[in-house]
Amino acid sequence: MLTVLSCRFKSIILFSSVLLGVSVTSFAHADTSAACFNFLKEDYVRAEAEATLLLKKRNLKPSEQRSAHLCLGRAYDGMGKSQDALAEYLQVEVLSQTIKDRADVYRILSYSYYELHELARAELYGQFAFDEFTKLADKDGEISSLNFWAMAARQRGNQSGIEQALSL
Repeated sequence: MLTVLSCRFKSIILFSSVLLGVSVTSFAHADTSAACFNFLKEDYVRAEAEATLLLKKRNLKPSEQRSAHLCLGRAYDGMGKSQDALAEYLQVEVLSQTIKDRADVYRILSYSYYELHELARAELYGQFAFDEFTKLADKDGEISSLNFWAMAARQRGNQSGIEQALSL
């Protein structure tokens, strides 16, 4: 009888540890992402390490992947690695599933392309961001998107693009 109880006890412990392991894994993803964003305030290298660690984990939800790529892009931006940041932001674009997510990443991409002097793309993404923020009725987002759109159009010498952006 003791042997049967011992086997049942081991089964309960094993089952509990599997359940705990699954829940700890999902919490670990969230904690790692939060840690990455926290490190952005003071240590870009550590933020990069946290995001990279998270991206190596299996079974990440798209939202967790998006968050890790966003944090990694911001870390690269902070380190002056604009091309690497752009690559991460493009991954964020692919993983964006809501209008708000798309609006935010389009605004980031508009600015990133502007910083890299890829003005046609900066202008295009500024327009995309404006369109998405308009769907959300987010006036602040619309204004910031218009600024990026108009700045890129002005730098390109695209008078019709400036007029289009300012007429909205």
